[in-house]
Amino acid sequence: MLSRLIPDALCPNDIFFIMRNKRFTYLLLAFVAAVSAFGAKTVECRPGELCKLVGPESWTVDGLTLTGSADASDLFFIGDRMSALERLDMSELAITAYAGKPLRGSASYPAAAIPAGTFAGTRLREVLLPSGLDLGEMAFGNTRLVSIVLPEGTRRVGLGAFAGCTGLERASLCGAALYDGHTFSGCRFLRHVSLNGLSNIAEAMFKDCQSLVEVDGDALVTEIGDEAFVNCSRLRGFSFGKALRRIGRKAFLYSGLESAAMGNAAVDSIGAMAFMDCFGLRSVELPAQCTAVPDYAFANSGITGLLELPGVEQLGRYCLAGDVSVSSVKLPETMTILGDGAMAHMSRLENIFAGSLNSVPALGDDVFEGIDRPAVRLYAAAGMEEAFREADVWRDFEILTATENGMDTTPVPESRLRGRIESGNLVLAAVGADIVRVDVYNAAGLPVASCVPEAESCCINLEGVAPGVVLVAATLSDGTSYSLKFVI
Repeated sequence: MLSRLIPDALCPNDIFFIMRNKRFTYLLLAFVAAVSAFGAKTVECRPGELCKLVGPESWTVDGLTLTGSADASDLFFIGDRMSALERLDMSELAITAYAGKPLRGSASYPAAAIPAGTFAGTRLREVLLPSGLDLGEMAFGNTRLVSIVLPEGTRRVGLGAFAGCTGLERASLCGAALYDGHTFSGCRFLRHVSLNGLSNIAEAMFKDCQSLVEVDGDALVTEIGDEAFVNCSRLRGFSFGKALRRIGRKAFLYSGLESAAMGNAAVDSIGAMAFMDCFGLRSVELPAQCTAVPDYAFANSGITGLLELPGVEQLGRYCLAGDVSVSSVKLPETMTILGDGAMAHMSRLENIFAGSLNSVPALGDDVFEGIDRPAVRLYAAAGMEEAFREADVWRDFEILTATENGMDTTPVPESRLRGRIESGNLVLAAVGADIVRVDVYNAAGLPVASCVPEAESCCINLEGVAPGVVLVAATLSDGTSYSLKFVI
């Protein structure tokens, strides 16, 4: 401390003079002791008096514990004048209403509230909050907080309350609070979040949280707001629980999701671009209530193998465009229209299973752009072949008669993939590449087993699967996809 108080420019004779002058030395040491004493303070506060209680050395205080009561003037004093403060404990503090001289443009502030921007941009690394608060817009935005726990009873969290806290790693939320959105937007090192019963994930709540890997309590969520997890590139999984009703626009855009298992969810609304550019997304299970796949919903994702669309009536514009790892698509009997570019550039598409359709779906513009249609097999129900052959664009496919409720076998070169049923198990072996995913479907087209072996061979237990025909869709590490048929 003493070395910091002596200017670097002093010459040796100046320093010698200072040390010889006892009176100056005593004053200097007293000043150093006084400064050291103000490293941390505990203050029983009264509204409007914090400035006086802390004293003129407020700029030296790095830790502050407040009890009693305070108002907005005291909170603004902390945010504006206590520039060294890193730890703030307000857990036992009552915040009262303020009315008086205008502060930051207003002459009054409500009780139990931290005004907008109060601590934004400060050095705070740790804060303990009292229960029953409203946090204003950007209240702690762009601070150095490492973790935050919102206590039970927190009432409202304003827009971007913790946005831009680039050092924030963990957050524990109050499930009963209302959130105005962008709460943790730009917290690029936030890794773990506990929702604690939160049902509604607000708009852009975790946008650009690039390190987010774990969201505890996600299975209880009922609504995921627009852009909620945009660019959460390390988020591999999310539990789409039974209570989930809505997934907003761009909800998981650019995220790292590997699976979207929504089959048991109550979702009846998925927003446009909800899973667009999720390059690691390998499998999708749509909810039964979802009758339309919205525009760009799964565009440029990594969906692999067979894609089923149960109950879907309409495919939105470019909703599956660029999904180059999809080898087969099963169209449900409910399908009526495929929108503009809906399946454009699905360059590895091999099969379209349309055996359940009793009418030819309408097509928008460029639905199959970039697809070598003559090389794709379209399996139509008996009696529907001619209807497809007479329809524009559909006639370009190789139209075959479907068997086993629309499922058929894609020939597989013996040298690439071999399979057999042995003692109730499906045994597969590939040559020259690993098997990266296997899905097994029964004759009705329902999934009965799956695995992600990441190896040249795998064994799948089919115990419990009803006897009959099963279709196996397998994808190899070189990007090729095949289907096989077995009888068990």
